Amino acid sequence: MSVLFWAGLINPPSMVISFREVTMLISEALNIPILIEAEPDEVDNYYNWIRKLGGMDFVEDFVSPGTEFGFRVDSACRFPNTVVIIDRIVSDNTSYIAGGVKASMNKFD
Repeated sequence: MSVLFWAGLINPPSMVISFREVTMLISEALNIPILIEAEPDEVDNYYNWIRKLGGMDFVEDFVSPGTEFGFRVDSACRFPNTVVIIDRIVSDNTSYIAGGVKASMNKFD
């Protein structure tokens, strides 16, 4: 089981520092892998950009959309198990995102 973030959600107006914060909250509370879903031709660009801004500390890997099972954080319900739907990741909603993922994990157990 993992938590999957759609890569497009990390783009501005989202803040990479807020993405790092929410991945830290989820990683520390649930001790499960954090993955980013991106098209194969986009991975290098996302990796270099997010790493440069310090957002990769709690991210385990990139995966192609739909290839992994887990709880998804997305801007739309693209796949089953999308547990949080938001339009951006900013400091005002990091607790909401982490709480939504945690609540879904509790229901799964």
